[in-house]
Parts: sequence; C-alpha cells; structure tokens
Amino acid sequence: MTAVASSLHTDEAPPESSAPEAAPQAASGLSYGGALGLLFAMLGFLIGSRLISDNSFFTHFANGRVILETGSVPTGDPYSFTAPGESVTIQSWLPSLVYAGLEQYVGEWAIRLLNGVLAGIVAAGLWRLSATAKQLVPRVALVGSLVVIGAMMWGPRPLLFGLVAMLGLFLVLDRTLPLWTLPLIMWFWVNSHGSFPLGLAAVGAFGLGRFLDERRLPWHEIRVFAWATVGMLGGALNPLGVTLIWFPIHLLGRTEALENVIEWESPAFDSPLGLVFIGVILLHVLAARNGARWQHLLPSLAFVVAGIIAVRNLAPGSLVFAVCLAPYLELRSGSIVASARGFLPKALAVVSVTGITMAALVVVSQGALDLEAYPVDEVDWLEERSLVAQPDVRLAHRETTGNYLELRYGRDANVFVDDRFDFYPIEVLDDHDVLIFGGDFREVLDRNEVDVVLWDAESSFSSWLAEADEWTIAEENDDFVIACRSASPVAARCLAD
Repeated sequence: MTAVASSLHTDEAPPESSAPEAAPQAASGLSYGGALGLLFAMLGFLIGSRLISDNSFFTHFANGRVILETGSVPTGDPYSFTAPGESVTIQSWLPSLVYAGLEQYVGEWAIRLLNGVLAGIVAAGLWRLSATAKQLVPRVALVGSLVVIGAMMWGPRPLLFGLVAMLGLFLVLDRTLPLWTLPLIMWFWVNSHGSFPLGLAAVGAFGLGRFLDERRLPWHEIRVFAWATVGMLGGALNPLGVTLIWFPIHLLGRTEALENVIEWESPAFDSPLGLVFIGVILLHVLAARNGARWQHLLPSLAFVVAGIIAVRNLAPGSLVFAVCLAPYLELRSGSIVASARGFLPKALAVVSVTGITMAALVVVSQGALDLEAYPVDEVDWLEERSLVAQPDVRLAHRETTGNYLELRYGRDANVFVDDRFDFYPIEVLDDHDVLIFGGDFREVLDRNEVDVVLWDAESSFSSWLAEADEWTIAEENDDFVIACRSASPVAARCLAD
C-alpha cells in the first residue's frame, strides 16, 4: 500500500521517493502500510455489511425485481396512486438489477456481502489515495476520520457503486490504471449513480490547480477529462438512453422538492458527522500552513464547500480529501514509517483477515434486512383485511413506509408517497409535508380521496385523526395508529372486529 498518486501531485518523480517510508528495507514481510490497508478494508467491510434497514434501498431493491419480472426498466412510476405512470428515471438501474439478481440466484444475504465488499474497497481506497503522506500517524488519523464519515454515509445504496467508480477515476488520474479503462469506469458510474458529474468536476479542479501552480497546460488532466467525458457520453448506451446523463441536472432543478431531505441539507455541525467534518476543515488550514499547492487546495476546498451545501457530498468528498491533505500532514517529532516491518504488521493482518472472515460468515448465516423500525405488524393487520396493496384502497402513510410497501408488494404497492422526491409532482410532496409538519389535514385527505391512514402514533396528525368526526381509530399501539374514513366504501373491512 505504498504506491503513490504521482500525477495528482506533479509530473516529476513521486514525492515519497525521498521520504523515509520509501527507503529500501532489508527485512521481508508485510509492512505497516500494507497491514493498515487491510485493517481499513476490514473496517469498511464491517460498515458495509451491516443489516439493511435503509428505506431508500428498499425501493432500489424493488426496482430490480421489477426489471427482472418485466425484462425492462420502468419509465413510468409503477408504485403510487398519487403519480401513476408519471415519468420516472431509475438512475441506478444497474445496482438495482444486481441486487435483485443476487437475491434470485444466490440469496438475499449476498446483497449484504456485496455492500461489505464495496465499502471495504472504498476504505482501502482511501488508504491507497493517502499514500503520499510522509508519516504514518497523521495518515492513520486522516483516513480514520474519513472512515468515520463513511460509517455514517456508506449506506446500502448505489452510492457505494459510485464511490468505487470515483476511486477508479482517481487511479487513472495517478496513472495506476491506464486511460483506456476510463470509458468502462464512466459507463459503470453513469448507469449506477448520479454522482458522476462530481468526478469530472474533481478532474477539472485538479487540472486548474496544477495550471495555477506551474503556469502551463496540465496535459495529463486534460487527457483524463477528455477520456472521462467520452466515457460519460458512452454511458448513454443503456436501456434509458441519454436520460441518465441529463438526470443530475434535472435533479438540481428540483431543489424545492429536496429542501426537507436531510441528505440535501447542510450538515448539523453539533452532530458527530458535523464535528468530524469540522476536524477535516481544520486539517485544510494545517495543509495550507504547510505549503499545500493549488492543485490540492483547489479541489479539496471545492468539496468542502460542496459538503457544506449538502451533506451527501461528504462521501465522494472524502476521496478528494484523502488525496489532497495527505502530503501536508506532518508531526514535528519522528513517526513510524509505512514501509517498516515487524511482528505488529503481521498481527494486524491476521486480525483483519480474521475479522473479515468472521463477519462474512455472520452475513451468510443471517438475513439481509432489518425491519424493526417499520410497521410490519400493522401492515399485516391491513393485509388481513385487504386494506393494503389493493387498487380500491387509498392508504396514506409516511414516505419511509412507502418504501417498505414497495419492497413487500412491488408493483401492487399502490403507495401514497415514498422518498423518490426527484419525480413526484410538487403538489404530492406538499401534501405529504402537511401531514408531517401540520396544516389543513382534512383538505389533503379529501383531495386525495384517502380511505385509510397508517401513521406515527406520536404526531399532531394522529391526534387530529383521533378527534375528527369522519375518522375512526381502528388500531393503535405505542408506535403507529391506523385510522379509517367512516364514509369510505372500505370502512366495513376496516372497522370489522
């Protein structure tokens, strides 16, 4: 793990060639650098292979099942009664297909295993990209901080596919991978996750920074940018065509719909994620004091700004931070070098391989999904009375419940709303916001001709339902309530003992 992102620094010899960690070693065996790379890979695997409770994943999974069932990628919404057939772009159709294929041909557990492998690759990639660090302790601190961010951001979503693709882009940029691999990387990225424009932006920022440093055209970055652009355009070779390339721009035009989505908001700086991010920002100050070049400061600060604008940008930003901060973080006193060898690296390697093996065995022996936070029993109650996933029943619920219903019932789910805020008409999202944050509940329920409501018990909406003359609480517990419209054609099924 001592290879270095040379072209991400200068066109001259890699800077670590004169650093202590690159000195020839007489001893043989695994180095500290290699052992810590394995350790971070293990940590990434543990993060990625956790039980899956992410509501967004449920819909990605459901999409893959629909693709397998129908042999095509849907272009109209197959799930809701509020936007049936509304034009929808399944940007992450490829990961969705992989999820469903693993379930069908291997087993549901294989999805968790895949997520663990992807997160392990990303964590090991952070270590690889930080190889320009001259000392081991600051390098471990930097990558450790970025993995902490990953622990909060690397959910079981297609984002992991995008991060692996971004890692591949940076390995081309540092000449580890040849240029001809870029079209394949970018095709994979375009068809997996909508973050691919960030890769082009990063390459452009590296090139501009190098130009400011050297006052000459950064030909390598220009070539990488050109090949990446060709690969991005080649990404249009997919079941949805150029729509996938246009999708990120379309999403930016939906800012009104995204304003209440946590991952599109600025990070809360009093939260654990926010505090770690503040630490990363302070590392930029240290890097600047230690003489950071523009080719590193410019892209890194650009992703700091992107992270402040939307917390979702911190995940791809972490890869940029690893590249750009590592060369400038040094301790005043001496430090263990990455190329040193001894008993401890071997012990770390044994721990890491053992940890990955044991975690993989746990994954294989368990299921993939954790549904504890979802109204499973309440949906069972509704299903017994034919009040869910029925064409003649309009059930109102939270967006997270909508994702669960899509996982459970697929195209029959007939949901009110889910968390695909990129396509729902703004009127539907406004109605959903009213039910969550307060407003004219009656007007929303009447306009959408809602028959049954499944909602959080501790909410102003549930309190209103309990007092409204035209609604009756049919079932309730500490977590959820089910209410029925007394005048609904399905009221008899809802209110029957």
